[in-house]
Amino acid sequence: MAVLTISNSIQLLSTSTTTQETAGEALLENDALFKVTNSGTGTVGTVKKLVNTSEETATFYGFALQASKSGGSVAVGAGTFEMDASTFAAGECYVASATAGKLQPVTDLGAADYFGVVGFSYEVDQFVSMPKYVGLVA
Repeated sequence: MAVLTISNSIQLLSTSTTTQETAGEALLENDALFKVTNSGTGTVGTVKKLVNTSEETATFYGFALQASKSGGSVAVGAGTFEMDASTFAAGECYVASATAGKLQPVTDLGAADYFGVVGFSYEVDQFVSMPKYVGLVA
């Protein structure tokens, strides 16, 4: 599995949005996040690292724009970003990875993985997020 590593700070473009959220666990800058909606995965309303283990945890919400401790405030960005990633490929679709907080190319999904589309790279350093598109790979 090729896990996408975002190596520098994410730069928000004009179509991006930011919100202040509460971290449901310790987060690193650039972690991909989901918003907790089920008390079985954490405190409802907090954000945690995106991971391909369920429909909820594979539904992309945004990226952490800075590190945060559990219970701390974190700025979350969604929309169109400019970023530098070590394995970025223009035109590639990225989804939730089995590695918490990270992404992988859609071509790496296997049977019974969740098809949690995070977004698409349209240039080697630009990415547009597409939250809320999730399904189960049969």
